Amino acid sequence: MTEDSMTLTQLEYFCMVCRYHSITRAADALYVSQPTISTSIRDLEKEFHLKLFNHGKNRISLTKDGAAFYQKAEFILKQTQELYTDFSNIEKKAAPAADRYSSYDQHGIFSAGDRPVSGTV
Repeated sequence: MTEDSMTLTQLEYFCMVCRYHSITRAADALYVSQPTISTSIRDLEKEFHLKLFNHGKNRISLTKDGAAFYQKAEFILKQTQELYTDFSNIEKKAAPAADRYSSYDQHGIFSAGDRPVSGTV
């Protein structure tokens, strides 16, 4: 990845503009400034050599390339959220405490509730 590689934040900003059909309303919803959103979108357009939006008087609309980009961006954000959800609480999904503790004696190592792991009985 290079220094000018897109970020998840840029994709989130882009998708919010698509949902609201407005840079200002997206900025308000995200609690960031309008120039922050505009710069982010301009950077995406520059990086991919695409025009993502047609700008009208009061609203903006997606170009054909923008619509395709939006579809992929939404997919990436959804997959990212699923990844986060699946793995952010991994410790809570770990085995119960009794299964994590082992005891050792002269004859071998035993896992609680299991047969000997090694050694003799």
